[in-house]
Amino acid sequence: MLKPCIATLRILAGTLLALSWTASGALVIPGADGSDGAFAPTASLEIDLSQAPTAGWTTPGDGRGVYDPTKWAVVFKYSSVNIPAGVTVSFKNHDSRAAVVWLVSGDVNIAGTLSLKGQNYVNAPARAEPGPGGHLGGIGYQSLTAPAGGGLGIGGGLNSNSGGSHATAGYLNTFPIYGNPRVLPLVGGSGGGGDIYASYSQSGGGAGGGALLLAVSGTLTIDGLIDAQGGAGDVSVNDLSGSGAGGAVRVIAETIAGSGAIYAVGGQTTYYGGDGRIRIEAIYPGAAWTVVPVATVVPPDDPVLLWLPAGAPTVEVLSIATGAVPPDPRARLDPGREDITLPLLGGAADIVLATNNLDTASGTVQVRITPEYGAPFFVDAAYDSGDYESATWIATATLPTGVFTVQAHAVNPAP
Repeated sequence: MLKPCIATLRILAGTLLALSWTASGALVIPGADGSDGAFAPTASLEIDLSQAPTAGWTTPGDGRGVYDPTKWAVVFKYSSVNIPAGVTVSFKNHDSRAAVVWLVSGDVNIAGTLSLKGQNYVNAPARAEPGPGGHLGGIGYQSLTAPAGGGLGIGGGLNSNSGGSHATAGYLNTFPIYGNPRVLPLVGGSGGGGDIYASYSQSGGGAGGGALLLAVSGTLTIDGLIDAQGGAGDVSVNDLSGSGAGGAVRVIAETIAGSGAIYAVGGQTTYYGGDGRIRIEAIYPGAAWTVVPVATVVPPDDPVLLWLPAGAPTVEVLSIATGAVPPDPRARLDPGREDITLPLLGGAADIVLATNNLDTASGTVQVRITPEYGAPFFVDAAYDSGDYESATWIATATLPTGVFTVQAHAVNPAP
């Protein structure tokens, strides 16, 4: 049996709409109703995103946030946030591994650490877990029938010491970079490739850093750290696994202050992951933060833009061979958790995709297929029918036997 598992289908790159900027005045954050209350931990803790009920993102919270599958995000609406020095706040992933959004109606103070870091390499059969919104590291070699696997994500590393890519390419990674400087949509880093050698530690690749949108009506003070780094691969003697790519951090605030740091770089080893993306929007930029990779401060949009605007290019997978894609695919790679199960096909199969607001003549659509074991590969999709606003594309591929993920990537040409 073929057991395809559908990856998150919300990656895109391309031209977004031109938007106006806020000039001055109080900043209004959509949906920031304070319903999740004040967040003020006094000791380090892990927020369990799996506890969030599924609902539209504007639904009032009860302290657990809400998971909106159409936005692929777990959204919290705090009245204020205070993370003291010496306190680390981290996350246990939602089942979908969705990104995290904090909409805050008051002020935010981060003197401690807010961590969305990808996990460092682990040995097979385990995989390194990403920060929320990021992608798994590739599995390490186990046997001739269970060789090393590539990292997940559009920029996932090869099944070797290849680092995951994001805004820049990882070590020995020929797969494309993705996303855009606006960090819309909110997607984290890709995983590094697993160790291909049979006689050593079977180490997997580091996982991708997570993705965070932190939107604050008042003052955002960072004297501590927001950490969305990719996880490290294995650099032990004779062990070769790639690091995960850095994630994505987007902050919006009326005023920014403090002398802390934001990191979204890839795992820093010989087999490094690519850099992630950071975007900072503020009306009053008074901070002296260390930001890696570097990001300049720009004014927020007016009104504030949290999600992809109408008219942005999108792509999704509709079906694979005879199987329709579920509305909220999970790509778990866990036994018995397949999104689609197909009969043995014995040949090439069609993967049907839908695009919106994509140039059908010069835009491109690709499908990445990542087997659980073995090398990932890309297949180009061909335009089938429709127009710029809504079109169908078909990619024809020989599907791997066993569990694999499928992920779509679309690019509009530069204007």
